[in-house]
Amino acid sequence: MTTGEDGIVRIWDAGTLGLEAELRGHIQSVWSVAFSRDGRRMLTGGNGREAVKLWDPMDRAEVGMLAGEGARFYRVRFSPDGRFVGAVSRGGALHFWEAEAPGP
Repeated sequence: MTTGEDGIVRIWDAGTLGLEAELRGHIQSVWSVAFSRDGRRMLTGGNGREAVKLWDPMDRAEVGMLAGEGARFYRVRFSPDGRFVGAVSRGGALHFWEAEAPGP
């Protein structure tokens, strides 16, 4: 998986090195990616209003957005129980949110 300044998260096949999918949802750069322990949810760190996006990695669909203040959310993580999301912005500010559950 790779992220970029074009706002796209790319999923690559490790065996063939071919591109499997592109997740489009961020308007600006994507700086970080993290998965929940069970692998059923994924986070991407962006900028400002779209600080963190939640994804269903199996459906490759965006399921939520967590607004924040600041830029370049370099570190995003789920809490061990998956109930909360934490992110650190470039300025060192730590943000917390309740994690939204993916839809049916």
